[in-house]
Amino acid sequence: MKNINNLKYYFIILVLLVASCNLDEEVDPNRPTLSSVPVDATAATLNNLVAGTLSNMLTNYVTYIDAVGIAGREHYRFSPADPRFVGDLLTGNLDNNAFYTTNSYTERYQVVRNAEILIDAATNSPFIADSAIAGYIGLAQTIQAHELLIALNQQGENGIRVDVADFENLGPFVSEDEALAAISTLLQDGFTNLSNAGEGFLFTLTASTTSGFIGLNTPETFGQFNRALAARVFVYRELWEQAITAVSQSFQSSNIPLEFGAYYDFEQGAGLLQNQLFIAPNSSGDIRLVHPDFLNDAEANDARVERFTQIRDSPVTNTNLTGTHDITRYSSLNDNIPIITNEELTLILAEASIQTGDFTTAVSALNEIRQESGGLGEFSGPTDNEAPLIDEMLNQRRYSLYFLGHRWVDLRRYNRLSTDIPIDRAGDTAYDRFPRPLQEEIADGTN
Repeated sequence: MKNINNLKYYFIILVLLVASCNLDEEVDPNRPTLSSVPVDATAATLNNLVAGTLSNMLTNYVTYIDAVGIAGREHYRFSPADPRFVGDLLTGNLDNNAFYTTNSYTERYQVVRNAEILIDAATNSPFIADSAIAGYIGLAQTIQAHELLIALNQQGENGIRVDVADFENLGPFVSEDEALAAISTLLQDGFTNLSNAGEGFLFTLTASTTSGFIGLNTPETFGQFNRALAARVFVYRELWEQAITAVSQSFQSSNIPLEFGAYYDFEQGAGLLQNQLFIAPNSSGDIRLVHPDFLNDAEANDARVERFTQIRDSPVTNTNLTGTHDITRYSSLNDNIPIITNEELTLILAEASIQTGDFTTAVSALNEIRQESGGLGEFSGPTDNEAPLIDEMLNQRRYSLYFLGHRWVDLRRYNRLSTDIPIDRAGDTAYDRFPRPLQEEIADGTN
């Protein structure tokens, strides 16, 4: 392998450093090394690894939302300190060594790495019963699948590495389709382990940095979260029947709030991460503004527009881009960010039902979203024709899942980037993937 700079930013190089580490006196659950977790790990050690793995999911997730949100023209970010938000991310002149390419990607694999260490430590512990080991492994595999999917979302047809169990001998890059299939398999393996985990976890998912899983904190209910993620992957793979089955095994229900689900848990305090997607309305300097088309294209009186946006006292213009509204999806630095909710699952049910010709179920699901989330009347278009229902489904996803990183991926899935991405200035473009990180190209011998 060639010499590589900026080692701390790249998980590949971190792996090489890990191989030379001595046994740590204390385990850092956020950055454990292969040598720092003893073969005879106790439940307390494993539980720290669970907390650290889940906490690490938060790191650089904001960078991901900015990158795909700007690519999908959901928002602008005006930052005096970094013109790339209104430059690279709108023009498509993307740098394979810039923060928007590397930061989230690197952290996703750090979480995968942490989860692999958790799997190894649980498997080799003489103190843990088999059912409890299955619980640790099932959680770890579910989180690994989620993180790989986030990395793949940005990389698209570039593909990603999925065989990373041996961090000193990483597997090759595989295609997008192969990666999605591998993620589905990983989720199925995780679901099987969760199903064999008995009645309870040895760890807690309702306290401190893990409280984003309230209501999904037992092997059975975390298994429902696993199936929710599986449903998302199945629609990406256009495996519609499997998606419907996965939704039925998840927590999706018309009898619970649409906002119920799994969340990234942000808190203010020493050593805790804050939700940096929140910026107070009418702030100056570094700000995020709603893309004008989100406002202009909205159906009259859609409650989500009022809920997620707020008009500024004065518009802001930067490099021939003007924003009139701040994003108000979050109201404080403590607000949690959805990972997946009942609302998204209901939209997944609608999408898969349209694609399998079950228009009755699809319309019912879409009307639930329209009425409960949007405060709108029932869908008034044709209910016996696939094309208008797909348009309606994508529109409801656009407004319900605003600022959650879905719009760009959805338009790519339906080959609509070239038609539905607004081009605000001469020189701006719609693009379908981010470049493979430079250090991955170096490690793979392609640079």
